[in-house]
Amino acid sequence: MNTDNELEPLVTVCIPTYKRVEGLSRALESVIRQSYTKIKILVSDNDNSDEVERLVHLHQLKGADIVLIRQKNNLGCEGNLMYLLRLVETKYFMWLADDDWIDPDYIKESVIELESNSEFVLVSGQGILTNESQERYYCDHINLFSNVPLIRVLKYWSKVLGNSVFYGVYRTSIVRNKHLEVFFGSDILFLTELILEGKVKTIRKVNIYRALGGLSASKKYNNSAQHQSFFDQRYLRLRIIKSAVKYFFKTRGKLTAISYSLLFALVVVWRFIVLQELARVRIYLKIKTRIKHLIKI
Repeated sequence: MNTDNELEPLVTVCIPTYKRVEGLSRALESVIRQSYTKIKILVSDNDNSDEVERLVHLHQLKGADIVLIRQKNNLGCEGNLMYLLRLVETKYFMWLADDDWIDPDYIKESVIELESNSEFVLVSGQGILTNESQERYYCDHINLFSNVPLIRVLKYWSKVLGNSVFYGVYRTSIVRNKHLEVFFGSDILFLTELILEGKVKTIRKVNIYRALGGLSASKKYNNSAQHQSFFDQRYLRLRIIKSAVKYFFKTRGKLTAISYSLLFALVVVWRFIVLQELARVRIYLKIKTRIKHLIKI
């Protein structure tokens, strides 16, 4: 990437927020401290809070390029994300949850990768889950470099867990025609559509820190998540597959929908049946060995 600041593309950082002023303050600080300076920040507040307005105004006085949108009605999580996307006019953008924060070189390293390889549609840093005790857990590390779209999708579905890649830097032109559906796990379906059109990279040397157990969303979304059925909680991927098949039937035709449903089903069978059974066999063998040892004693 050209080091001349005038030639660097502008990047928009979209932050949806709802009743998390402390988290939002940390998220904003992490964006403002970026080594990459050509950044525009959009904050959309689903709570229409005076506290958020004061916080944003304070940063504006310090020279940060921030625009605040105070929503009169709660749009929900997905609605707020899509509202922000419709406002983006720059070559690249990223979403950042109001309880997350990023390393100082996160945007710089992501843009370098996007500028150097036009096949990348999304570049993110390594996801790290954190809790109140400051313990850290590394999230899935997803690289999808295959030239075959179906292989990229299968690899993504076989590896995705925390889906921190969702908070990477996107090539805006590719995302314009995508839509985030309103159901728990819709981010996985959203990225599945994106991965059909290009490659994805995760950079190990920069991180995005995510609050463990938190929901980066509004009250409307929290309420819906709390009322998930047991089936939805235990078999989330099956629910996502059901939504994905419906979506593909509607947008890509019957043959494509059937193909994807079979492929996704194979992934689920492998991860949640075969691997679990293998784990049970290993545990059984360990117990059997231990019992034999005790009998000999």
